[in-house]
Amino acid sequence: MTTEMRNRIAAWRALPEAERTRRLRAQVVDEVVGNMAMEGEPVSAEWTRRARARQSEILSA
Repeated sequence: MTTEMRNRIAAWRALPEAERTRRLRAQVVDEVVGNMAMEGEPVSAEWTRRARARQSEILSA
């Protein structure tokens, strides 16, 4: 494992639990869209729009 990777892991672990949770939740829609596209099943623009809107609501709460 490189020093850079160790530093990134240490920085992640040093974050408060709430911040780690917020960052993980901020990636969910992008990961779903990417995974579906990789499987040859792209999601609709409408679904993506609604999911991002809901994601914004959750993250701002």
